[in-house]
Amino acid sequence: MATVEVADAPGRAALEAVPVIVWAADAQGEREWHNRRYYEYTGLTPERARDGGWLETLHPDEVIDFARRWKRAVASLVPFEIDFRLRGADGRYRWFLTRAVPVRDAGGNVLGWYGVNIEVEKQKSAFAEMARIAEMLQRAYLPQQFPAIAGIEFDAVYVPAAKPALIGGDWYDVEEFPSGSICISVGDVAGHGIEASIIASRIRQAILTLAGEYEDPMLVLRKVNRALLRRADPVFATATVAILSADLSTLRYTSAGHPPGFIARAYDATIEPFEIDGVPLGVHAELQNSNHELNLHQRDLLAFYTDGLVEADKNILLGMAKLQVSLRKRVTQQDSDDIAQRVVDEVLDDELSGDDLALLLVRILR
Repeated sequence: MATVEVADAPGRAALEAVPVIVWAADAQGEREWHNRRYYEYTGLTPERARDGGWLETLHPDEVIDFARRWKRAVASLVPFEIDFRLRGADGRYRWFLTRAVPVRDAGGNVLGWYGVNIEVEKQKSAFAEMARIAEMLQRAYLPQQFPAIAGIEFDAVYVPAAKPALIGGDWYDVEEFPSGSICISVGDVAGHGIEASIIASRIRQAILTLAGEYEDPMLVLRKVNRALLRRADPVFATATVAILSADLSTLRYTSAGHPPGFIARAYDATIEPFEIDGVPLGVHAELQNSNHELNLHQRDLLAFYTDGLVEADKNILLGMAKLQVSLRKRVTQQDSDDIAQRVVDEVLDDELSGDDLALLLVRILR
C-alpha cells in the first residue's frame, strides 16, 4: 500500500526549516517521519522515535486518550485535533495543540497523514486561570446543600468541561416555599467562562424569586425571557422550571429549549420523558411554552440535567438512551448513595465531556 514519503517530497527542506513540529504517518496511522524541530524539542533520535517510540514523550495522563482518538480519526478518515502535553529534552511537559489531516491521491485514496504540533503553553495557562475562576464561581453559585424535606431525597453533581475554556453556564436549584411546594430549576447559558457563570446565577435567582411569587412555571420563564431581551448584549439560555406540590403528588413544569427531563417509574421501571417546549430564552419576544403535569408515586425518580451529560460522544440519542438505562437501574436496584455520580459515570462511560454538565436527581419517598 502506498505511503507518504515525506523524506522524498520536494517540500522537505521547507518542512525541516519551520519553527513548529511537523510529522507524517502512513495510511494506517503509523508515524514514519518527524521534522528537525521535533527532535530538537524532545531530544529523541530518529531511531528512538520509530515504532511507536514517540509515544514516550506524551504525558502519561494523555497517552490513552490520544491513542484512542487518533485511532478513531484514522478509521473514519476525519481530521484529527487534540491538545496534550509533550515532554521536552529538559524533562518538562508543555501543552501542544496537534492537528492532522489525511493526504489523498487524485482518486481520493488516502496515502497518509500530515500533522503539526503547535505549542500553546501560554494560552493554556491563561485558559486554566480563567477556568479556575469560572469553576470557583460556578460551584459557589450552585446550592451547597438541599433543603431537608420529609418524603423526598435530592442528589446532584456538577462536572466542569474537559476543556478549561468551556467551563461555566450550567446550573440546578431547589427551594422550598412557605406554601410547602418546591421549586426545581435547571438550565444552561450559551457561552462559557466567568460571564456565563455570572449570568447563570442571575437567571437562577430570577427564577427563584418569580417562582416564589407566582408558583407558575410557564409564567416564570416568560418573565425571565422578557428580562433577557431587555439586555443590551444578547443572552441565550435553555431552562426547565418545575413546581412540586407540597404533598409530593404532582409535578408541574415547563421548559425553554432545554433537553427533556425523565421520570423513572418505580412500580414498573418504565422511563417517561418530559414534554419539551419551544425555543431557548432570549430568542423571541414571546415565549411559546406551556405547563405540563406529571402524577408522582412512591419511589419515582426524577432526572433534570444539562446537555453536556448526553452529548459527550456527539450522539445525543445514544446519550439519552444511556441515561435511561442508568435511571432504570437506580429504581430497580434502589441505590441510595452517590446516585447522581453513578449516573454520570455510566452515561459518560469514560468519555470526556466537551461541555460542563449538571445532573439533579429527585426521588419521591412517599
